[in-house]
Amino acid sequence: PWGTRNHIIQFDGHFIELIGAGDAATTKARPYFADRLLAYLAQRQGMAMLALTSVDAAADASAFAEARISAGPMFAFSRQGAGADGTAREVAFDLSFATSPLLNAASFFTCHHRHPENFWASDRQVHPNGARAISSVIMIGADPADHAEFLSNVTGQREMLATSFGLDLQLGTAHLEVMSQPAWHFASGLTARAEPARIVGLRLVVPDLPALAARLTQQHIPFTRRDNRLVIAPEAAFGLALLFEAA
Repeated sequence: PWGTRNHIIQFDGHFIELIGAGDAATTKARPYFADRLLAYLAQRQGMAMLALTSVDAAADASAFAEARISAGPMFAFSRQGAGADGTAREVAFDLSFATSPLLNAASFFTCHHRHPENFWASDRQVHPNGARAISSVIMIGADPADHAEFLSNVTGQREMLATSFGLDLQLGTAHLEVMSQPAWHFASGLTARAEPARIVGLRLVVPDLPALAARLTQQHIPFTRRDNRLVIAPEAAFGLALLFEAA
């Protein structure tokens, strides 16, 4: 009803959501995330938001308020989706948002799936390029340590690894990495300004890098080789770098 449109790329326990503005610009009543999305798209393409798994979004909202990082009350909605077999199924979500003045170019929220059996489907997690999982979300900032307190509060992760690259938070089966600009260049071969701090890339796991390289070449998708990974620059992927690494 607020005019956004989406497509989902599923993995086992993770997903990439491609969101377009649709006719949201003419919709008067919009939830927080739609407003944030439109503001982001007015400046750039890329990864506007990071969703974290939740089992109790209301408790998350309370925790965010207590930590003074809340971006408003919990938001709940549902809609009719199509199951893998084409039948109509209800999907419903509870969202709680957090914000940091140091991260105006990235939004964070927790998401509780009230009908997960209607959302996840194993046959939708098999992809022609062989990608099996998201192993890491990569954020850059001038000083990764500046974001430690906020990320600890929003993820609930009280321990994080400090590396020569920056910060590394274990989130279930994936990671959130926070790098400086030089560390990002070393990892990807790409150059990006460290400010504004934002999410710049994903690490994805594939079983066969040579096969993926052949597929990308066949489909005229530009990439570079960087150590043991294939890198698609953000200019070729709507503002988000994709780092494919061997399983």
